[in-house]
Order: sequence, then structure tokens, then C-alpha cells
Amino acid sequence: MPHIKIDAKDAFKIENILNENPLCELPSHWLNPVEEIIDGFLPIFESIEFPMDTKIRVDGNALVGDSALNDSINAFPIRNTQKYLLQSKCKFPGIETCERYFSEIFKRSIYRTSNGVWYPRNGFMGWHTNNNLPGLRLYLTYADEMEMSFFRYMDPVTRKIITSFDKKGWALRLFCIPQDGFFWHCVYSDCNRYSLGWHMPVSSNII
Repeated sequence: MPHIKIDAKDAFKIENILNENPLCELPSHWLNPVEEIIDGFLPIFESIEFPMDTKIRVDGNALVGDSALNDSINAFPIRNTQKYLLQSKCKFPGIETCERYFSEIFKRSIYRTSNGVWYPRNGFMGWHTNNNLPGLRLYLTYADEMEMSFFRYMDPVTRKIITSFDKKGWALRLFCIPQDGFFWHCVYSDCNRYSLGWHMPVSSNII
């Protein structure tokens, strides 16, 4: 996974980097200014109870494999994305401060697309494109075990499937949903994985 070799002050140039790397994992030190805030998100996620009636008996790993991707492409746009996760309705104190920070360093407006998602063991989000909302996607994720969860995507140019495993702890990833074409991607977790997601326009719009 490529790490961005520029200072946070130059983050608004990110689309130039994404032209060469469909997915970028930003350096962990970019989170230092908001580290205390995001560490406060963990006990909130950990307090969530997963409803018993939502538990399913499927092999989530199979639904993020090559065969499942081919099925999704062939059925697109009819097929609904299969998933096993919990969308939280919790409040995250200080999240607006994080959003202002991200907005300032990327020089873009930022809009939350997911309030807080918990992927339990065997949790997943099947192959999908988000093509209804083109632009940059920024995801803050936490995994409680090393390399037991991942973000997987198909390179739009080479069509090679690439898996980006999560390290234990927080990570910040960025990718682009193109105006034309598709960025197929999915998520799988065999640990507790928490995420918050945001959308940003591609072009820099200093606010």
C-alpha cells in the first residue's frame, strides 16, 4: 500500500497521486492533531450491541472473492450489495473537529457518508461501486487485530484485484469514485473493525 510522500499542507494535490495509485493509505502521523478525539470514539463503538436477529450464517469471505465480483459485474446495476454490518446511530463527540481538520488539509468541503460502521467477525460489505456519488472517499478505520480485516478493490486500469490488509489500530485511506467508469471495492473483517467515512469533491475548493 503506497504511503503519500508529501506534507499534510500539500494534501489538496491528492488527485494527482490518485492518478497513479487507486487507493492510498495516508501516513499515520496525519492523525496526530486529532488523536485524542478519535481515541475517544473507541469506547463508543465498543458499547454498541449487535442485534441477535441480524446475525446471519454465510461465508462473508466468499462474498468478497473473485467469483462474487464477476457475479456483481454481470448483474450490475440490478443486484443489491450483500452486507453484514451494523450502521451506528451513536454520537461521536469531537467528530466535527476532525471534519474541520480534514477539510482544512485537503482544501475541500467534506460530507459524512457513514456515521459509524461496525464490522463484527465475518462482517463484510460485498462488491460495489458507489458510482451514484463520484468524488473522493476518505475512510477512518480501526481494527482490533493485525491483518484480520481488509479493503479489497479491482484496479480500474489493470483489472487486478488488490487486497489492503488492516494493521491493528487506526488507519486513514483515500480513494476516488470516478465520474466515468467504476471503482469496484469491498470490505471483509474477521475481527472487530470500525469505520467512519466521508465524501469530498475531486476538485479543490478552498473554503
